[in-house]
Amino acid sequence: MVRLFLALLNLRTSRRRVAEGLAYGKHPRQKLDIYRRGTSGGLPVILFFYGGGWRMGERSQFAFVGSTLSAGAVVVVADYRVYPEVRFPAFIEDGAAALAWVRVH
Repeated sequence: MVRLFLALLNLRTSRRRVAEGLAYGKHPRQKLDIYRRGTSGGLPVILFFYGGGWRMGERSQFAFVGSTLSAGAVVVVADYRVYPEVRFPAFIEDGAAALAWVRVH
């Protein structure tokens, strides 16, 4: 039911996604999408991490967040590695790596 709800929210978001699947690390889940409306000059940047108990979720399920928040910001929605493949503090390290990528780019 939750997946269906998220899919419906995400129906009209692709035109605001300006980059998809950019790697911030070497692992296949260390990727991010960028959302923006118009030009990005002078806009704040929001780095969004979805919830999922460090066990589940995908950035594509939260495209509606990037699309909605992009009305006043450049929005980055990042994936991260999940349990049981990795354990704490790998999730936090992925967050730090995504933030470092955003700062550089």
